[in-house]
Amino acid sequence: MDDPVTMGVRVALAIGTAKIRRIERHYQQRPAEAEKEYALPSFRALSKPIREAARRFWSQRAWSEYAAVPALSQILLKGVQEKVPLGETSALTGILHDEALHTRLSQQAADALGGYLEDVPDDLAYDPYVYAAPTASTMIEALVTGGCLGETVSRALIQARVQRTTHPELRAIVARTLKDESVHVAFAWAVAERVVPTLTQPERRSLARSLEPALRGAGRSNRASTAAARSSQGKLRSMVADAGLGSCTPDEERAVVTRLFSSVLLPQLRRLAIPV
Repeated sequence: MDDPVTMGVRVALAIGTAKIRRIERHYQQRPAEAEKEYALPSFRALSKPIREAARRFWSQRAWSEYAAVPALSQILLKGVQEKVPLGETSALTGILHDEALHTRLSQQAADALGGYLEDVPDDLAYDPYVYAAPTASTMIEALVTGGCLGETVSRALIQARVQRTTHPELRAIVARTLKDESVHVAFAWAVAERVVPTLTQPERRSLARSLEPALRGAGRSNRASTAAARSSQGKLRSMVADAGLGSCTPDEERAVVTRLFSSVLLPQLRRLAIPV
């Protein structure tokens, strides 16, 4: 039997088969709740080390969410270049709005916990500005890597964080993000369902090669590039998780991602006849 995180991803994938028009309507009819503000307390009752760890974690969440903006913009630009249906580009603009909103909410959480950190350390692979450089990828390569893999992993981790987050205001932000990520996952796989069957065998092999770096990183949710940074990140995330402030422990994150690749992502890619 699937665990709750894996089952949640499967539900999001099933929504994707309902076609792009449903997702486009979702953004056209966005309710006022989409712009809801979340009132956050001062968190002064927490110890200084926990506040410091939590503000660093939520700053990292903001960097990660902001990195999705240029990454998805690449997909949007390539989609226009390749003349994909207007409904897909329209839905992508809504998803970009979501990522900008998630960035702002994460910044607000970091500010409430002691102050948002602007500068991304060199030993953390979160720098959003790197993703703004043009790439040679095709639209479908960028979409499957960043959408089908990246957004699905993101959704699974966020669901695991919801289960771990006990602070009510922070839990509301994490749950709101999860709701949006489910739509992003549905969109990415729905587009893949349309495009991949039209690819030639050489194009499918090229797509599979473009996925190799992401597949090699399966099970690695910690974006630190050095052993010292990975150790520091592990301690930070464990502190934040134990305090119920929005994170999971590193072991929990690794388990989620490893299980997701083996039980959902690889089978889903192979079902599309992508040779991975």
